[in-house]
Amino acid sequence: MRPDDRQPETPEEARDAIFEIWLTELTRQVNIQLSAPEDFVGVSLSDLPDLTYRDWFEDGIDPKDAAQIVMAELESGGWVEDEYTKDEGQGMW
Repeated sequence: MRPDDRQPETPEEARDAIFEIWLTELTRQVNIQLSAPEDFVGVSLSDLPDLTYRDWFEDGIDPKDAAQIVMAELESGGWVEDEYTKDEGQGMW
């Protein structure tokens, strides 16, 4: 068995593994929705650090519904430069 295929040893590890699957599906759903608006090309979930993905997962929110929340955040927000990102040409939501 490969190390990355090992079985979770605790209920917490099992829940974390399920969360990772959920997050992968959320990413897929967001990518499907982002394929149309050119303004968001190259945007990923990591560009939205303040969103509470784990809470959504624990609350039982479906990845497709969570993707709608992400899209609403993208559409209502914008890049904001701060002291950490202005020199790097990047922004934060």
